[in-house]
Amino acid sequence: MSERDRHGEFDTFDQHAVIKVCGIGGGGCNSVDRMIEAGLSGVQFIAINTDAQSLKKSRAEVRVQIGTKSSGGLGAGANPEAGRAACEEDREEVRAVLQGADMVFLALGLGGGTGTGAAPIVAEEAMASGALVCAIVTLPFSFEAALRMENALKGLEQLEKHVDTLIVVPNDRIAELSRPDTFLLDAFRHGDEVLHNGVRAITELITVVGLINVDFKDLRTIMLAKGRALMGIGMAEGDDRAIRAAREAIVCPLLEQSDINGAKGVIINVRGGKDLRMQEVTEAIQFIKENAPDANIIFGVVVEKEELPEVQITVIAAGFPHKDVSSYVNRPPRAAAVPFATAPAPAPAVSPQQPPAGAKGESAPAAPAQAPAADAKQAPPPPETAPAPERQPDRPAAPPAAKPAAPAPKGAAAGSTGVQLTIDNTEPGGFRTVFQDSGPKDRSNDSRIPAFLRKRFNGSK
Repeated sequence: MSERDRHGEFDTFDQHAVIKVCGIGGGGCNSVDRMIEAGLSGVQFIAINTDAQSLKKSRAEVRVQIGTKSSGGLGAGANPEAGRAACEEDREEVRAVLQGADMVFLALGLGGGTGTGAAPIVAEEAMASGALVCAIVTLPFSFEAALRMENALKGLEQLEKHVDTLIVVPNDRIAELSRPDTFLLDAFRHGDEVLHNGVRAITELITVVGLINVDFKDLRTIMLAKGRALMGIGMAEGDDRAIRAAREAIVCPLLEQSDINGAKGVIINVRGGKDLRMQEVTEAIQFIKENAPDANIIFGVVVEKEELPEVQITVIAAGFPHKDVSSYVNRPPRAAAVPFATAPAPAPAVSPQQPPAGAKGESAPAAPAQAPAADAKQAPPPPETAPAPERQPDRPAAPPAAKPAAPAPKGAAAGSTGVQLTIDNTEPGGFRTVFQDSGPKDRSNDSRIPAFLRKRFNGSK
């Protein structure tokens, strides 16, 4: 070893990959704020927006207002062309804040003005700096304006040209997997968890040294496979803990790409205590390999100094083939908005009360599982059961009992495994995050909520 090496002139042992998380537009900046609230460390947060008011409230350490001249700090007016022009106007400043990054995460909601229009330029500058670029984006609800969805799909097509990997979260998935009593803002926070867990998975992967180590170069090899990506974290304890953690890690029901089948490359990181058994590691990796048989698999193992009851498995899969997102968002409606409208939802069930004919009125309470022939038998006693129609108004009490039952079919239909697929103040896909607080009371600040809903919720509890 040379004298200069001993003095550390060429010592890079303490260097870590620099990760920057960049929120673009109102939705992206809100996601960044949620991550900061959650206490995620080891990354630099950047907020980029045309809206001066939004930037003023942002908790990001670096804030960039774009389009000061063209937009006057008033936003892009849901016009992607205005968002693009604003970013072109301040491209130099965007380039400056991205310098020095090894990896850049872009968070944004597609369909609006700033996020949709500015994101491709920000991604282009991030790639030009030599960074690995991963974009995590949301698509509008199917009940929103057709123009918004059209803008989102055009923006997605442009963005995909300038990123290494792309993770798509259709907002309709959030709605479909939410329980009827889930608050609107809580549902959106579960969408934020995709970004939170993706960043957390990668920061832990490249900063925690393991018995079998995975480094940033390994990550780069997998993610340069291009295409869509999936990032998941699973945790489990007790019997078969490693297999159960692996199953949770490879199923992400909120994502457009919800399982790892078809991935070109997969990184697996197993983390446990000193009581972690060889067989557990082997079984977990074999299980994941069976679900992605054609993938190039790189795995690592981290063993803590003490015994731990749980095993954590992180999976990063990339190189999925391009998906025609429009085929998903234009599919027949599946009551995406019902979870957020619990009061109107039960009403149709009570509508049979409308025709108060004796036979029909009796058949519902007396023999709900019987064939129509049973109704004919019950026809003679209508006079005796005359009070039955008076009890019909009590039916509105049924909705509370129906709430727990409603999500079960949805969850079962949404995923292909037994992993938890509903959103009810728990962690989808086994993720553990700290998005427990209800956040700011002023709900009008969350720009991902459609304007007409924002106004209603601003005055609600």
